[in-house]
Amino acid sequence: MKAKVVRLRDISTRDLQAWNDLSGRSAEPNPFLGSDCLVPAALHLRSGAEIEIVLAEEGDRAYACLPIRSVWKWLGFPYPFVTAQASRTLECGTPLVDTERGVEGLTTILSALAERRQIASSRVLVLPQVIGCGPVFEALRTAARMADLPFVVFEGWERGFLVRRPEPGYERLLNARLQRELRRRRRRVAEKLGTEPVLV
Repeated sequence: MKAKVVRLRDISTRDLQAWNDLSGRSAEPNPFLGSDCLVPAALHLRSGAEIEIVLAEEGDRAYACLPIRSVWKWLGFPYPFVTAQASRTLECGTPLVDTERGVEGLTTILSALAERRQIASSRVLVLPQVIGCGPVFEALRTAARMADLPFVVFEGWERGFLVRRPEPGYERLLNARLQRELRRRRRRVAEKLGTEPVLV
């Protein structure tokens, strides 16, 4: 397995496909680190040219993926950092990791970043907003140990999560007036489109 660092504005169709495939089978899905969120960020944000993506891959398949950006200050502390926070806000920073070979993929990425730091001068990798109780967090801890890198949790707190039920029926939780209004809006959208809208 090898790591590839790609400037996001220059990403190839092949790398984009491997990234999207990994997003679909990630141990902890995270749309905030998917291509639908980060590619537009790279194209339109002022700092978009600085956003890179690190893929741990073998053949045409990616096993871990992490966006990175070099910054010269973190939380007011002037020092060269590499962060996985590509934009100003990040709701969830849990990396995309394969369910079976995620530890190997993350180890490959961390080792590549450790080698690269001699060129980029960055000494600290900051992974903000990582879910601290799931398989990816444990894979990160294991990968850091395997790459012989220190692993420090700077700050932690509990946050609420909504885990969607597989069956539909959330509309029943809304009051009758709001349900009628949503049906009316749906009819208006269907009139404008000339076809019934479909939720994907």
